[in-house]
Amino acid sequence: MLGGSFFVGVHMALTHGVTLGMVASYIPATEVEGIGRITGTCWSFTDFVFGARHAPLNHWAKPLHNSISMLSDPEWKWSKDAQSCRKRHPTLK
Repeated sequence: MLGGSFFVGVHMALTHGVTLGMVASYIPATEVEGIGRITGTCWSFTDFVFGARHAPLNHWAKPLHNSISMLSDPEWKWSKDAQSCRKRHPTLK
């Protein structure tokens, strides 16, 4: 568990941190003529884009979790959730 947490942290530092650093370099820190200061608006839009990007990934998380649970827990194959999963995916045993 500790190793998994470590690798998730490294992954986030190398991907999300670098992405936000690149975005921050393009957001104007001073006022834009005729508009004013737009730093908060840019960060809100960035968070919206990241949320929209992660929505399908959250949707796919449950089937992935169920397939991993099935492999690691021998009792799982007798549950109702496993039976419905096998009906949808006949290649699972």
